[in-house]
Amino acid sequence: MLRPIGEVALEKVGKAPSPATQWRWLRKGVRGVRLNAQFVGGRWLTTDADFDAFTQGQTAKRLETDAVADTRQKLIAAGLL
Repeated sequence: MLRPIGEVALEKVGKAPSPATQWRWLRKGVRGVRLNAQFVGGRWLTTDADFDAFTQGQTAKRLETDAVADTRQKLIAAGLL
């Protein structure tokens, strides 16, 4: 079921994002992960499943980044970098 982005975010994370943040999620994304939404009746709408995929994608990208940083620090400590 399509619902306004702010409504879904409020329910899922307890805070409604600003219009600027919603726009950024749609156009640029976070860590390369964009929110899938549809423009209907002058409003951007998304589904719970799309919002969940958006947050899960951010988490996966963050974990990848942390793992790379961890490996780099270990290589530096071992004198290999």
